[in-house]
Amino acid sequence: MRFDLLDESLFTDLLADAGLFGRMLTAVSDREWVVVDEVQRLPSLLNEVHRQIADRGLRFALLGSSARKLKSGDQGCSGAEAGDPMVESTKCSGGEGN
Repeated sequence: MRFDLLDESLFTDLLADAGLFGRMLTAVSDREWVVVDEVQRLPSLLNEVHRQIADRGLRFALLGSSARKLKSGDQGCSGAEAGDPMVESTKCSGGEGN
């Protein structure tokens, strides 16, 4: 399943209803891949991502254009930084002077 947060309709629906993302994920089979593109637009989704990884073993590909925006947010989402063995962290260098 793929979520493109550049889709304004999807973005505004998820922004207005914090539980919608979790309900949408019920359609995904356990251990299946879920792609969330432009995740920096809605960093609060990362809490649900973490819950779904822990509870169901879903696999996520989180894509975005600005890691800096995620780092500056207050979301407790970085399982890789917390030593969560189910989250693989990769550091990408890009045009932002990383």
